[in-house]
Amino acid sequence: MSRLPLALLLVSAACVTQAQYDTTLQDLERAKSERQACDDRLAELERQLQSELSATKEELEELRKQRAEVDEQFADLTAKLQSMIDAGDLEVYMRRGLIMIGLPSQVLFPSGKAELSERGQKALGKIAAVIAAMPERRLQIAGHTDNEPIGEKLKAEWQDNWELSTARALTVTRFLVDKGVKPENLAAAGHGEFDPVSDNKSANGRRRNRRIELILVPDLSGLGKAAGATKR
Repeated sequence: MSRLPLALLLVSAACVTQAQYDTTLQDLERAKSERQACDDRLAELERQLQSELSATKEELEELRKQRAEVDEQFADLTAKLQSMIDAGDLEVYMRRGLIMIGLPSQVLFPSGKAELSERGQKALGKIAAVIAAMPERRLQIAGHTDNEPIGEKLKAEWQDNWELSTARALTVTRFLVDKGVKPENLAAAGHGEFDPVSDNKSANGRRRNRRIELILVPDLSGLGKAAGATKR
């Protein structure tokens, strides 16, 4: 009689062991599936990283190329305008990573006016000849003033420095167009007193802030291509 309970116990133990085995097998299969999903995700991330790294290298190479071109353009423009630089009619400089031709307002305009002086016309005529030889180059013409308010005698003409700086920028833009610069390559903007290059507390600082800037707009189409940007 004692053998029967022992047999039942063995059968019961075998059933439990089989159930545990089945459960363990299912857990193992699930773990394998999850591991494969993780491996697939990791492989995808590696592909993305490699793609982004390749794009970054292309962008860096394009940036180096852009910088070399800017340095070359700066040197070329400075050489072509050197006589005017020496005469004090203008400056060529880099500001905010852009090449700019800066002309003092006193060279271009009578005080408080937006009509070009004779000296201003001569100066811009020489600049227009240089710019017209760069038919693909886009420029922004930016007018600037100091922070001195418009005087009482001039308030009938100008509401504020913003209006005066904008009118002067438009005058220069139209003059360049008359001299053969493509109008589609030009844009005019007035900044008033809000973009100074010097401290307005001194007379010399205010003089430097009263200016017209011809800003060479860089061609970044190559950089956008390297980044995969959509062209419009």
